[in-house]
Amino acid sequence: MRKKSLLTVTTLILMTFIFTSSALAYSFTGHTWSKTNGNTYNVSVKYATTNTTYRAAFDSAVSDWNSSQSKIKFNLSALNVSSLNKVGTQDVDNPSLYGVCITYPISGTAKISYFTADLNIGNPNVVNYSKTRRSTAGHELGHALGLDHVSVLVTAIMNSSRDRETVYTPQTDDINGVNALYPL
Repeated sequence: MRKKSLLTVTTLILMTFIFTSSALAYSFTGHTWSKTNGNTYNVSVKYATTNTTYRAAFDSAVSDWNSSQSKIKFNLSALNVSSLNKVGTQDVDNPSLYGVCITYPISGTAKISYFTADLNIGNPNVVNYSKTRRSTAGHELGHALGLDHVSVLVTAIMNSSRDRETVYTPQTDDINGVNALYPL
């Protein structure tokens, strides 16, 4: 009886270690903002859409990222008309494409000059589900921070296979990724 109990406990402990997702699952795009140590880097962003439904998704995603880490802060406002950083929509008839983010580096460097992030309104899930919109907006802003898709199964907004209706805010792995990318 004692051997059976010990075997059961040992098996459970091993399974816990084997099936626990990696704490270092985050991945990087290779581009970063020109942040100086000890300072928060502020990124002014403008809307490239007038549709309030899609603006609200990016408003929530900006708030989610800004409240989860202190390294890079997005300042999304209609008043930022001169900013090259913009969020909006694209209409691509591809139900597997939820959004897209393109970062444009400063010539000859890996430092981000500006970015564009769009939700795909050609995807019915983006059109019909508010949490999917928020999750997608947060995912695309993660790319704007310098995070890439994770390559392992982990609960993260940067996981392309996540359930967008339940994972719609930055998760521990996403935040760890930002902190690793911008350590000070």
